[in-house]
Amino acid sequence: MLQGVEKERKSFAGKIKKIGREINEKADKLKRMIDFHRDKLIAELSALQQKRMEEIELVRDEINTQLWSMESYKSKVNELIEKGAACDIVTANDLHESANKLLVLDVIERSMVDLGHVDITFTSSSYVINEVSRTLGGESVSRV
Repeated sequence: MLQGVEKERKSFAGKIKKIGREINEKADKLKRMIDFHRDKLIAELSALQQKRMEEIELVRDEINTQLWSMESYKSKVNELIEKGAACDIVTANDLHESANKLLVLDVIERSMVDLGHVDITFTSSSYVINEVSRTLGGESVSRV
């Protein structure tokens, strides 16, 4: 009887050890899968950020260029006003061309509308959290 009990103890301890390895292997595999998916999501997020920042910078540069053009035009007009003399045809043509360039503000406004507002959210899955025992598995005990 003592030998039978000792055999059962060793057999049971071996099974426990084997099942412990299986649980750890399954958990490690799930961790690797989760890490892989996390890295993929982070890479997609980074690419999205880079693309959006480039779009924003493009519109920002257009606005700064337009502001510089407006300031330049304003300076030319103020210079003519300060002189108080009749402007020559060349200056008038230059001012007319500058005014026409300033009309591209409409293009920038359209760029702003096209840029729009982007809202990004992350929807977390609770499947694995709520169903961790089904995902990882579980042990069962049966008495024979």
